[in-house]
Amino acid sequence: MPKKETPWKIYPTAEQKAAIAAGQTAARYSTRSAYIIDCVLQEPSADLSRIAAQIGRLGLLANEFLAEDESHNRRLTGRRADKAVRKIIEACDAITDELRGD
Repeated sequence: MPKKETPWKIYPTAEQKAAIAAGQTAARYSTRSAYIIDCVLQEPSADLSRIAAQIGRLGLLANEFLAEDESHNRRLTGRRADKAVRKIIEACDAITDELRGD
């Protein structure tokens, strides 16, 4: 029978607990332990869900902007197209910032 391991006694400060809880929620981990283990063993994985969400948002915006209707006309023109382009640029900037760790 495997030997039972004793739990680690770790006492983070209130600020550290808040940062861990916020990171866990943002990274969409169901347990604190899984989040902490991934942060230590595979540091970048904690940010991948945020990056994936931004890329998904960028893809939706690009499809909306670039898609054509049955008559091969762009769906967005004028001010709506300009707004979509701004949103795509913002999403690209967010992805770049996330990858740089800013």
